[in-house]
Amino acid sequence: ASRGRHTSYISVTGVQTCALPIYRESADAIAAVVSQVAPYRRAGAAGHPLARLARGRWLRSLVLKDPTIAGVSEAEPVEPVPPRHTLLDEAPGAVIGVDGDQVVLVVCSTGVDLGLVPEIVDLIDRHGPHQVRIVMPRRDRLPSVEALVSLLPLPVAFIDIVPPWFPGLR
Repeated sequence: ASRGRHTSYISVTGVQTCALPIYRESADAIAAVVSQVAPYRRAGAAGHPLARLARGRWLRSLVLKDPTIAGVSEAEPVEPVPPRHTLLDEAPGAVIGVDGDQVVLVVCSTGVDLGLVPEIVDLIDRHGPHQVRIVMPRRDRLPSVEALVSLLPLPVAFIDIVPPWFPGLR
């Protein structure tokens, strides 16, 4: 017998929002997984390994919910270059937004991400923004990152954010 398929949007805060064709009976299984993961992917949740995955995308989800965090409007998510196929592959979360008549690339990152600046260069080449804003916890803004970012061909601003997975840090 043929199983009916439909497109369903699956979202776990800050992990990934994607449209996947899934079998109807699979939707219940996916919903069960989401309900098990969701308690660990919210502000102030107790430490858990699931809260450590894809933190750049978690920050991106905050910017998508409230683009004013990055001083933009009309925020749309942007896939990393190259696309990541697993949550274990760290990647900054990116958004294209608008500030007045300027197209702004907003890149959300955490920790020591050696690939951050090359990722930003690839995203600049792909999307052609007028400026870049990097959203990250203040403690993750290292002098080496600031030095590399200063070499980018566009104006760059850092925006400090309190990480939702550990609200006491800055």
